[in-house]
Amino acid sequence: MSASSLYENKIYSNAGNHFLLENIPREIHPLKILDIGCGNGANARVLKIRYPGVIIDGITLSLAEKKACEDTLNTCWVHNIEDGLSSIIGSGRYDMILLSHVLEHLKAPSETLRHLSDFLIPGGLIVLAVPNILYWPQRINFLLGNFTYTETGLMDKTHLRFFTYRNIDEVLALNNLPLKKKIKLGDAKFPMWRLRALPFFAPVRNALDHFAQLWFPNLMSWQILVVLEK
Repeated sequence: MSASSLYENKIYSNAGNHFLLENIPREIHPLKILDIGCGNGANARVLKIRYPGVIIDGITLSLAEKKACEDTLNTCWVHNIEDGLSSIIGSGRYDMILLSHVLEHLKAPSETLRHLSDFLIPGGLIVLAVPNILYWPQRINFLLGNFTYTETGLMDKTHLRFFTYRNIDEVLALNNLPLKKKIKLGDAKFPMWRLRALPFFAPVRNALDHFAQLWFPNLMSWQILVVLEK
């Protein structure tokens, strides 16, 4: 079964990856963005509000996602990025390339990042997020002997790679890419359950989240953000 056939009718639908979007460096104002793995277009919709007039193109393996994005994206291609981009983009260049939960689906993520860097302007950014397989609830599942694939989430049945906060540099061979790492951040949150929603608990919640992000990102982060600059 080909990769395309696994995804052709699948739609990754959400309200956008706000952790990724909120940590895009504020000093940049991209004119042209490539959203790889564009899903239902949620990230692009947020970015079009933030950057009026921005051009956002998308790439997906899903015909259903392409249809869902028609009113949001300037152009959307159904294409496997591991086959290269020259055939669809030509000599085009982007200010920013987004990969929100894409690299875990690829056979060769490091080689793909190297190729993508050719389609960035000098100083352009690759902004990527991947799930952290060692997030604490998943560790409990492993300890209980559960290794069950699911339709979405950390154990999505289409994942080919598993990342952690500690090993992502090595797995992606970041030190050998023509890109400079600007940001590496986990979305760590201290477990507080219902207390998290209480308004008067906000100062304590924020302090504990900061502590978790600083000292335990590999345990308490569901996903990892990396920003790379050409």
